[in-house]
Amino acid sequence: MSEQEVTFSTVRFQKTSGLQNRVRLEETLKPRKAGLRVCSVPWQFIVIALGILISLRLVIVAVLVTNSRGDKVYWFCYGRKCYYFVMDRKPWSGCKQTCQSSGLSLLKIDDEDELKFLQLVVPSDVCWIGLSYDNKKKDWSWVDNGPSKLALNTRKYNIRDGGCMLLSKTRLDNGNCDQVFICICAKRLDKFPH
Repeated sequence: MSEQEVTFSTVRFQKTSGLQNRVRLEETLKPRKAGLRVCSVPWQFIVIALGILISLRLVIVAVLVTNSRGDKVYWFCYGRKCYYFVMDRKPWSGCKQTCQSSGLSLLKIDDEDELKFLQLVVPSDVCWIGLSYDNKKKDWSWVDNGPSKLALNTRKYNIRDGGCMLLSKTRLDNGNCDQVFICICAKRLDKFPH
């Protein structure tokens, strides 16, 4: 066998005096300067989250109020809008009135992405939306008279076929405003009262 070298070391712990312990205890009990504490979550995010929760609560109240009238409804939120499907069939003017009485408006589609999304979630039937032919302007307009980024070729819609717009899973089409279909109401989350 070969010789191996072994090294030993000794560790000694010294006892501290009671005086040192008292000094350290007094240091920890002294008041310290108050510094600015930084919250890990900025207050703006908390306010936004609370605003969204309050907005959703308002939508739930609107659903309950409508349900008390006997309409069959369902709703969901996506992005910055909440959609409210009224499953009871009504003419276009009845849908407009139902939406307004709930503090909403018939659906205004803002862009192609929203149209594609809605075509995925729309029930199998066609639904009234908030686009109709304005005889005074001789053009199609949304219920809020506001602009939309949705590129519609309104020339392809013959006014003789009807002056109100319908949404289905495959297309937008115009129909006779007196026909009865389900309704899509909507409201932007930033439009709810605070």
